[in-house]
Amino acid sequence: MATGVSTGYLNQIIAEATAAALDSRQMEFYGQISRHPSFNPLAGYIFKTFFCAWFLGRRKSPTLHCPPLSHTRSGPSLQVIPVCSEAHRISDMESLKEAGRLNPPFGWWLDSPSFTTVNAIACTDNRIITIQVMVTPTCSCVDLAVLDEMKGNFPPTFLARRKWCHIFVTDEEYKAAHLRTNDYNGLTERSISAHSAVVDISELRLSVEDIRQAGETSR
Repeated sequence: MATGVSTGYLNQIIAEATAAALDSRQMEFYGQISRHPSFNPLAGYIFKTFFCAWFLGRRKSPTLHCPPLSHTRSGPSLQVIPVCSEAHRISDMESLKEAGRLNPPFGWWLDSPSFTTVNAIACTDNRIITIQVMVTPTCSCVDLAVLDEMKGNFPPTFLARRKWCHIFVTDEEYKAAHLRTNDYNGLTERSISAHSAVVDISELRLSVEDIRQAGETSR
């Protein structure tokens, strides 16, 4: 009798095979699948898993620049995604209440569908940074209700001392350019600045073991 193999398991195998390839071959292979609509979910899985490995691995290289979307700029802007001194997975909003007990810069990778479009949070001495990883430029919607719920779970004093930034992380420059044309009134009304970052997965220099450890388990 035939036994089905889950899509998530196959996606993880392909993500690890991508990491095992030479750097030049990584982007060649990833580029081929990311441009094919039928493989968009696979490309999204690979890209998100590579970024997760970089984020949880607290890697200082490469520097990931995240210029602000000009129409949401307010005051001195965030220019690079910070490297966290500690980073952990969390699966519930209640964990945000512990922010005041941690030493910044620290980060959380969000392992629950309840966070919807937000994949990670990084906190520095003066910023709360929500990160949304995406490969489809037309899917740049932000779940404002989730951001509002996050705000309600951060300790008030922790929140009061920090500006909020939201970064769209994508895999190609033309997608980042598309993001710059979108309307982010919901963020502006909440005093949240919007940024975009373009990441080449081959520049992250990740091993198969890095990808294996970062493999998604619940999203």
